Amino acid sequence: MFNFVSWNIRGASGKTVSRLIKDLVQKYHMGLLALFKAQISGQKADSVLCKLGMDYRFKVGAVGFLGGIWVMWDSFLWSVDVLGSPMLSVFIFVVFL
Repeated sequence: MFNFVSWNIRGASGKTVSRLIKDLVQKYHMGLLALFKAQISGQKADSVLCKLGMDYRFKVGAVGFLGGIWVMWDSFLWSVDVLGSPMLSVFIFVVFL
């Protein structure tokens, strides 16, 4: 069984949001998670991504008021190849192992 979640999070900078995401990942054994409109980028985004409990991640940074895209996955469950990330989008090839 596998779990994949795609979520329009509309901001991910608060401690409560990070804790909620991590709890959901653990409770529902999510192996692949995509978050849209994260609204933070750079080192702050890297810091939040490291706390979420997935061993691999890819991000497209926010640009102005346009939120970014974060894709995270458990490499024991999923094989993910990032094919490209043009202009606030991301193209990935995903295989469940």
